[in-house]
Amino acid sequence: MVLQLPAVFMERATRDPWPIWLPGDVLGSTISHMRGRLEPADSMKAASPAKAGNSSIPEITRPMHDVHAPHESIHTWKAFFIHIATIVVGLLIAIGLEQTVEAIHHSNERRQLIREMREEAERNVETLRFDVQSARAAKRWTGAAILVLQQAPVVSGSITVSLPAGISLIEGHQPSRAVWDIAKSNGKAGLIPDNLAEIYDRQAIEATRMELAVQNILTNRSTIEALESRLHGRVQGGATLKLSPQERDELVLALSNNIAASSGVIYAATVWQAAAEAVAHNAHSRAEMDANIDRLLAVQPE
Repeated sequence: MVLQLPAVFMERATRDPWPIWLPGDVLGSTISHMRGRLEPADSMKAASPAKAGNSSIPEITRPMHDVHAPHESIHTWKAFFIHIATIVVGLLIAIGLEQTVEAIHHSNERRQLIREMREEAERNVETLRFDVQSARAAKRWTGAAILVLQQAPVVSGSITVSLPAGISLIEGHQPSRAVWDIAKSNGKAGLIPDNLAEIYDRQAIEATRMELAVQNILTNRSTIEALESRLHGRVQGGATLKLSPQERDELVLALSNNIAASSGVIYAATVWQAAAEAVAHNAHSRAEMDANIDRLLAVQPE
């Protein structure tokens, strides 16, 4: 049996240099339709052109698909890896940009925190210097008051004494430690290099010691205020007090404790002042801060 293709296929095959590709449903339906129309090759009747009008294959009326050259497939391994590589490169670029922006932001925050620590330290140096001077003045007055009380004679079972003039209380101001405390609470302290973080932590320790020393002063002051309520007078410079020998002894003890507390404030304030100076002068190691503390303590009067 000879299979003869319709003229439309032969014409397209000669015109179009691309291989002809037909979907399975079109090719199958075409061959099935042709089988019903073709005659055996050994029949001489089918070869007569004169009878072509009766035995010719009618034109196929079913819509035909246009035949195109196949497009390049995007599902090959090469295309797949190119696609994946493009995605990976895009993700890496996005992550890199995000990390760059984050690094710049952290760098700005780090510089700002260091600047704020330095500015706070500069203010604290002046405050602590004043606190040391005030504590020394109060300590001197307290020592003089104790001497006057001890030397006052007892007359008719009581003691009348005039306290020396001067500053009887420490008139200091509490320095600030808020910058580092806030930085540790909000996580910005983690942006600081280890050497600077060690310096700032040491300064915070000295601030805590200063607070404890001030608390001792306040505790002793409460004892003195309790005595004042019994004496109906103020323990201050230039005041005149009338005391019993027992009340004098109690006041001397309270003032002696106050001298010890004042010494604690002087020491703590001096060390914090030296630590603050190191921060203000951009010290880069704990050794530099320790050296500055030792230097400042060495020049302090007894």
